[in-house]
Amino acid sequence: MKNLLLSFVLIIFLSCTENDSGFKYAQFTSDDLSYLYYNSDTLTFTGDTIYFKDTITFMLNGSKIIRVPVATKIVKFFDPLWYNSNEAGIDGQSTLNLNKETGFFYADVDVSRQHTFDEVSEKFFYIKANGGFSFAKRFFTKDEMPLDTALVLGVHYENVLKFYPDSLSQTNIKSIYFAKKFGFIKIETLDGKTMERVLPV
Repeated sequence: MKNLLLSFVLIIFLSCTENDSGFKYAQFTSDDLSYLYYNSDTLTFTGDTIYFKDTITFMLNGSKIIRVPVATKIVKFFDPLWYNSNEAGIDGQSTLNLNKETGFFYADVDVSRQHTFDEVSEKFFYIKANGGFSFAKRFFTKDEMPLDTALVLGVHYENVLKFYPDSLSQTNIKSIYFAKKFGFIKIETLDGKTMERVLPV
């Protein structure tokens, strides 16, 4: 039993990236990366900050096509509780920078993995709307994240998270749909504004 435990620990350490000094970096899984706007399903993180930029197309209020810039930044970070440790966590944040005419300021998704041995990563969604209204949702386990399907502008999406803020949220956001590998696919406000993802033909 003791040998089995030691073997398991060794496998975990070998599965993380380690430089010549023995320093380790937590790594994103393909599932982690599917929540970020990023152009690959895999990533070997060595501690250097990674930047990725793209432009996403949305249909605004069912009538106007808009192009929205998105920026992703992946960085290392240190858990204060593990300050003297020889490993760093990994954090990725993707931000849609929205024009004020959309009714929103920005939409963020953040994925964070603190340690090389974490089974799941933490995910955080944040939408900032005009008038100071915002919505935030954080997940710590897969069980908290029921996935569904959605039909948006004739496209059928799978692996969709659906958020419906309640009255206690003090927000004017009615619903948010987020699909893995596609990001935010629909945002709707209580006053009738909608943003719907348009996929390239």
